[in-house]
Amino acid sequence: MRTPFRILEPGFAQRALGFGPEATVLSKAGRAARLGFWYTPFVGPLLRRMDRVLPAPAGFRGAYQPDYWTEDIVQEEGSLRDEARDIGLDYSIVRPAQPDAPMPIVIYSIPMVWGARHRSPPINYISRYLAAAGYCVIRVSHTDSDRHVFPIDVDDAEDRYGYVSENIRDTEKSHHRFLDTPFLIDSLESWSAGTGPLAGLLDLSRIGMSGHSFGGWTVYFAMGKKIGREGTSYADARLKAGIVYSPSPSIDPYTPVEHFEDVRAPMLHIAGSRDVSWSEPTLPEDRIWAFEKINAPEQYRLMLKGADHMTFPGGQDDRGTATPREKNLHTIIKTVSLVFWDAYLRDSDTAKDWLRTEFPKALGRTGKIESK
Repeated sequence: MRTPFRILEPGFAQRALGFGPEATVLSKAGRAARLGFWYTPFVGPLLRRMDRVLPAPAGFRGAYQPDYWTEDIVQEEGSLRDEARDIGLDYSIVRPAQPDAPMPIVIYSIPMVWGARHRSPPINYISRYLAAAGYCVIRVSHTDSDRHVFPIDVDDAEDRYGYVSENIRDTEKSHHRFLDTPFLIDSLESWSAGTGPLAGLLDLSRIGMSGHSFGGWTVYFAMGKKIGREGTSYADARLKAGIVYSPSPSIDPYTPVEHFEDVRAPMLHIAGSRDVSWSEPTLPEDRIWAFEKINAPEQYRLMLKGADHMTFPGGQDDRGTATPREKNLHTIIKTVSLVFWDAYLRDSDTAKDWLRTEFPKALGRTGKIESK
C-alpha cells in the first residue's frame, strides 16, 4: 500500500531518521512530508492569494542584450516514430522564421503527466524567448514512452503515484523515455541533411537539452547520470550543456546519489523555495541536490524565492492568471536560460561573465545562485 506521504512504505522510517541507502537525499523526509501535507491544499493557495494583493516585488533589473533578436518566429508541430522500438513521440518547434545562420538547438523534455495524456506539447514563455534570440527550440512529448509508466486511465492521485513508482523500477517500461533522446537527435541530423523546412538550418554542433520535473531527470540521464545498481548509461555525447527546471528529487530507485561521475557538461539546476510535494517527502533543496554530486566544472545552482513547481512551465502566463511575483520570476527564468545557452552553446565569453558577475547582482534577494 502506498500513501501520499509514503509513511507506511517499507524503508520510510529509515529515510526519515537518516538511515539507509537514500539517507543522504531524504534524511529530512519527515519534515518534508509534513511541509508537503500543509503546503499543497492550504499554504500554496493562500500564498497565491497574498501575491495578488500584496505590493509587487521589485522587478528583475537584469539587462542582458543578446546578439540576435527577432519578433518573427514560427511554430510547427509533428510526430516521429521509432520503428525499431515501435515508440512514437510528438513535438512542437518554435524558431526564427528567417534565421541568418544555422540555429543552435535546445531540446525541452516535458513532464510525464503531459506526455502521457496529450500529444503536441504547448510552447511556453521560455521557448518563445529563446526562439526570438535565434534558437531552434524543440519541445518533446514522450507520448508512447510515458504511457508505459503513467496510467492515463487512473484518476486517483494516490493510486497513480503508486503505479508510477512501481513502473519506474521496471527498466523495460521506464527506459523508453531515455532512449527517445538519441532517437530525436538522429532525426535532427536527418532533417538538417534532407530537403524539408529545416534543411541546412540546424547547427548540430550546438545542441543543448532542458527539462521540467520528470523531464529534468531525462536531461540528467542524457548528460551521463547512470541508473540502477548496474549503472546503465543513456548518455549522448552530442549534447553540449543542460538545464533542469525543478526536477524530481530522484527517479532512480536503486542508486539515487551515485553514478554522476560521467556528467561532464555544463549544467544549470533551478528550483523554487515553495517547491515542495505532497506525494513524496520533498524539500526544495532536494530537487537540485545533483549539483553537489556532479564534480564537473561549470555547474550552477539557482534557488528562486517564491517559485513553486508550476512556476517553471508558465501556464499562468497563457491563462492570464500570473501574479506580479510570477511575472517577475518568469522574467528571471527566461533571462538566465538564455544567458546560459549563449554561454555554453554559443561560447559567448560575455554571457559567461554576465552569468557569474552581473546576474547575481540583478537577482538580489529574489534568489540565490551558486557556481563551481
